[in-house]
Amino acid sequence: MATAGKKTRLITDYKTVRAKVRLNQTEFWGRIGVTQSGGSRYEEGRKVPKAIAILAHEVYIKGSNIDARDYK
Repeated sequence: MATAGKKTRLITDYKTVRAKVRLNQTEFWGRIGVTQSGGSRYEEGRKVPKAIAILAHEVYIKGSNIDARDYK
């Protein structure tokens, strides 16, 4: 958890993070509830909504065991 006054740096290069975890776009983005085509747009520079950026950070940087595909 971030301390008062200290900001957590979120992912800025999703393509590199995805390559490091060795997932294709469907697997990587699906885990956080984003379609492959939406994820592709984010990887090409479209602004990522803060909620998606935070979820990606929790899953792929902090290692939280979250998978959006487990929810209806």
